[in-house]
Amino acid sequence: MQPKRCYDTKHRTELMAYFSSHRGECLTAREIIAGSGLEIGEATVYRLLSKLTAEGKLKRFIEDNSTGARYQFSEEACAAHYHLRCLDCGDTICVDMPEFAGLGDKLSEDFGFSMDNTKTVIYGVCRGCRHRRIKHAAD
Repeated sequence: MQPKRCYDTKHRTELMAYFSSHRGECLTAREIIAGSGLEIGEATVYRLLSKLTAEGKLKRFIEDNSTGARYQFSEEACAAHYHLRCLDCGDTICVDMPEFAGLGDKLSEDFGFSMDNTKTVIYGVCRGCRHRRIKHAAD
């Protein structure tokens, strides 16, 4: 049995170019459809997001049941570190910290748990949003 071939269709190429030009941003399918300027049908966008995620070209994040999935351009380097995700603005920050280097090994040793770095996300509030919250509270 031969592996499935991926064809670079016009829509696939356009969607990948869109994500490439929006590195670091996490977008919902609806945001892509409404704001991308791409002439791609809704069903095609959803189908391509699913395929590109399965191929590892995009990362998929589930925040909660109300907003659905968000997608982000997947950098090869992202497999080697962790991600911080802002609950306010949705930005994702890549984190390379020596303190985290042995976390996967420690979890494996202590709990027999095999962690997937590519899907490990720590949720919280980024510096900019934290400052906005403090300013808003002071007003």
